[in-house]
Amino acid sequence: MKQLVALSIVVGAAVFIVFSNFEQTPSALIKRDTHPSSVRSHAQMIITDANVGAYEIFKTSYNHLDFNQQHTVAHIFGETLFELKGEVGIAYCDASFAFGCYHGFFTRSVSIGGLSVIETLDKGCGAVLEGNPSACRHGIGHGILEYLGTDRLNEALTACLKTTQPDPLAGCTSGVFMEYNVPLVSNEHGEFSAAPRILSDSPYEPCGEVENQFKSSCYFELPQWWEQVYNKAHRKIGELCENLPEKNYVRECFTGYGKVVAPSAQYDPVLTRRHCEEIDSVEGEYFCRASAAWSIFLDGGGIDDSIEVCDKSIPEHSFGCPSDAPHNAP
Repeated sequence: MKQLVALSIVVGAAVFIVFSNFEQTPSALIKRDTHPSSVRSHAQMIITDANVGAYEIFKTSYNHLDFNQQHTVAHIFGETLFELKGEVGIAYCDASFAFGCYHGFFTRSVSIGGLSVIETLDKGCGAVLEGNPSACRHGIGHGILEYLGTDRLNEALTACLKTTQPDPLAGCTSGVFMEYNVPLVSNEHGEFSAAPRILSDSPYEPCGEVENQFKSSCYFELPQWWEQVYNKAHRKIGELCENLPEKNYVRECFTGYGKVVAPSAQYDPVLTRRHCEEIDSVEGEYFCRASAAWSIFLDGGGIDDSIEVCDKSIPEHSFGCPSDAPHNAP
């Protein structure tokens, strides 16, 4: 039961939240130009016209893009949203497109208001998303580190203490570590792309150097960076988790990898499970599968696909599967 709660909270940070119902116009379904200026203009138009339902309309126009492109356009939407609506715009975002709307929203907010706005933003997350505010607070972490810079990692983590974070894996600190590991950078044309930090002598940096209260979040976020710098070498990533220098965090590492595997595989249950099965560690494979199944359940394809990833063929390893929970909630 403890593992179920942990996984549901962690991967539940990606829960898909809809704030209003609306009718989609045919123009909302057009595949649009992804140049930043075009994305920004489109976002401005629908935020003005559709109000709270704007992000739902926006996403239909870019649903055909790949994982990284979706995150980029959502980031632009979030920045534009804050510029037009201010802090109340937080209600427009949800966790889809890898938290992109939150990332952009809070990056812009903190860049303008500085660290003094953190507590206000935290309260906004709690007020708007009473059921699951972790995804929202994850975005605050992105904004903090982008504002301070990667050379001030420990200061950014300390700033996260001003937010509410009931789970050590999900929330502000996870956003800080994601921004540290795989930040978005823009070129001279304003186009964003992921720029994973360069692999150093130790693949486990910076986790050994951060305070103990932040270590679980750090190891949880490492696999997303590994997947990029090791070119999705699943067996290699499994070995890295299994051989952590701080053994107390092996479970967090495998759980973090499961969170990454599902969206990387476009939420395909067969491919997702296959990636987890490449892990040599039996326990690691099933932590990966359970976490990936939650990601699919919440964001990708629902209960049937999640069961295909996280079955109960070996009962002692079926902990935390979405099939243990009601179908409408983690």
